[in-house]
Amino acid sequence: MSYIIANILAALLRGLLGLRYRVTITGLDAVRDRGTKGLLFLPNHPSALEPFLMRFILQRGFAPHVLMDRDNADRPVVRNFARLFGIIPIPDPTKHGRRSKPAVEAAIAACIGKMRQGENLQYYAAGRLYRSRFEDLGGNSGLERLLPQIPPDTRIILVRTRGLWGSRFSYAHTGRFPEIGTHLLGGLRALLLQGVFFAPRRAVSIEFVEPSDFPRSADRTVLNRYLEAFYNQDACANTVVPLYHWENEGTHILSDPMRPDLSAALAEVPDVVRNRVACQLAAQAIVKPPPPITDQTLLARELGLDSLALVDLGVWVEAEFGVTPGDLSNWVTVGDVMLAACATAVDTAPRPAPPMKA
Repeated sequence: MSYIIANILAALLRGLLGLRYRVTITGLDAVRDRGTKGLLFLPNHPSALEPFLMRFILQRGFAPHVLMDRDNADRPVVRNFARLFGIIPIPDPTKHGRRSKPAVEAAIAACIGKMRQGENLQYYAAGRLYRSRFEDLGGNSGLERLLPQIPPDTRIILVRTRGLWGSRFSYAHTGRFPEIGTHLLGGLRALLLQGVFFAPRRAVSIEFVEPSDFPRSADRTVLNRYLEAFYNQDACANTVVPLYHWENEGTHILSDPMRPDLSAALAEVPDVVRNRVACQLAAQAIVKPPPPITDQTLLARELGLDSLALVDLGVWVEAEFGVTPGDLSNWVTVGDVMLAACATAVDTAPRPAPPMKA
């Protein structure tokens, strides 16, 4: 009965989203023809809305479980349907710290258990939303840990969604995590004011590919670069589609959000702090030997640090310098760590392009 209810609800919600998004799907029939069980779907993550759209599309015939950020899964509307749509919540270690590690391990174990039972899983290797038009998996290790523990005959399905970067549900709108509820209400209001069939629609393409050369047994660096090459092929620009037909600018392109210039603040970091941070990062780096460590060295991509490693780094900063690190998700470069160690109150989050209309 619950499966039937989920099918009906998914069809209704997909139809509702279709009033705003003109979705083109390719490759899914070919996947279905080869079987509908034991599939690991690996989508990119341009928008906070994409996991729900993807889940509704896959409901009929596939009904995958979805590994989803616990905070998002616990939102008022989402939590009501979490069990119905097989959502497995996982906490973000960069927000919840070391105490979240048991829950992270439990969520991964639940995913492995579902796959060993022949069920399907919708898994986001990036673990976070796009910060630019390009997917960046950095040093994420989740997929590297997952693959050896699931059945060797699991079929890997890559999913590439284009057209959602620039929507109100992406970081492109404000440079920060989108206000999902606010934007849902705004979109509904726009539909009602214009007539549900006459509002501007955003073109979205979703492509399903089952590669023959997926590096299943490779390490995280090879896996992440392989996925990035697939996801970022013909990446779409920051495209703004207005909510209302009468908005003057119409559909237009904006530059991506930019990180603030931290050079002035970094110039004030004492040498002793620089040296201590550099030594710690050299010791903690997954990439061996680590590259030369400068203010601009990327923690994830160049040093190989994943979210759990960032938590360990945050604990070290707090113990070593006696400061509270703050939001670890904004730690992108070595310079960010140095500023945190100095307790310098600098917001390192990206800044949006000029104000958006949609």
